[in-house]
Amino acid sequence: TAAQKAVGLGRLLAGRKGKITTLPGPLGGWTEARDIPAPPKQTFRQWWNSDEGRAALAQAREKGRQQ
Repeated sequence: TAAQKAVGLGRLLAGRKGKITTLPGPLGGWTEARDIPAPPKQTFRQWWNSDEGRAALAQAREKGRQQ
């Protein structure tokens, strides 16, 4: 849970570009060669508990019954 809350900081690092281009400390060398996409706005748990998540689960159940 704490890690999912910390992901919000990643969204701040990504800024308007939608990519994290530099990281502090020893991780800075890793980001010299690659960018990291911004974390999603919703955590998996938030999506799972949303109407969209419940609808996707119901659709997957229905699809499983048809097979």
